[in-house]
Amino acid sequence: MEGEAETVVGSCSKPCGPLEDYYIPYYILKPGAQQVFDLSKEAPDKVLHRLYANLERLKMEGHFLAVQIWRTLRLIVAGGDGTASWLLGVVSDLKLSHPPPVATVPLGTGNNLPFSFGWKAFIFVERNLLSVAYKNVIGARRASWRIISSIEHKEESRKNEEHVIQIKEYRGKIEAELSNICDGILKLIDSHLVPSSTAAESKVFYLKMKGDYHRYLAEFKTGAERKEAAESTMIAYNAAQDIALAELASTHPIRLGLALNFSVFYYEILNSPDKACNLARQAFDEAISQLDTLGEDSYKDSTLIMQLLRDNLTLWSADNT
Repeated sequence: MEGEAETVVGSCSKPCGPLEDYYIPYYILKPGAQQVFDLSKEAPDKVLHRLYANLERLKMEGHFLAVQIWRTLRLIVAGGDGTASWLLGVVSDLKLSHPPPVATVPLGTGNNLPFSFGWKAFIFVERNLLSVAYKNVIGARRASWRIISSIEHKEESRKNEEHVIQIKEYRGKIEAELSNICDGILKLIDSHLVPSSTAAESKVFYLKMKGDYHRYLAEFKTGAERKEAAESTMIAYNAAQDIALAELASTHPIRLGLALNFSVFYYEILNSPDKACNLARQAFDEAISQLDTLGEDSYKDSTLIMQLLRDNLTLWSADNT
């Protein structure tokens, strides 16, 4: 398949003859991003019927993403001939106006689906899916907030009070959405994700994520609320950094990502360019000295973050000259 498309992946965990006796887990995969989530613990026909029913409903409600998924959805079935034939029959019975392309990946008994597709542990896949999902949701609203704030400043300079009132009202709605999104993921992180994490990598990942969403709150909050958000950001980032420095290699993409976001926090929220530059420079220098130890799996991610660190250093240094 060329390009990127949402893909439903099905596998049979047992030798597959007549499939009515077996459960087939289904997943959505976005190629190249290692994102997988369980759609339903049900038979394939029920899963696909509900999937397409929900897509149709969301399309009617005007959700652009539903239209995109409808157009680009792909099906992959991992299993034997019986599995593939049964799935093709299910798709045919749906009588879709735009049936999705179907591909098969032959798997024998005992084959491991994540291994066969080249995925890492499912815990890695799931946490990255969670991160990307929230990042997409919050990112659109952060961008909207920046744009509307810029327009607000321009209208204020023009003394256009009527427009300013309307803009402030709209900005308030965006800020309410930002607060709700951040509060939701922060509660999930505190109540479940951090307490259930045992590996250092996962702890750093979720503590970094916690710091990120407190930082997003600090971007638009004012007064005591901004101070509280900034303090919470600092606590989370420091906790993540303590573990990262002790447990993760200097080239580890999560450790580098933490340094990148922590330095941005110093620069943008605390207005401390010197600390921001020192943190970014130290992380970059430590990683570059160990670059030859990077494995193929993490090389691309690590070097991309290192480039971002260097770009920020160049920009921040120029701003302070």
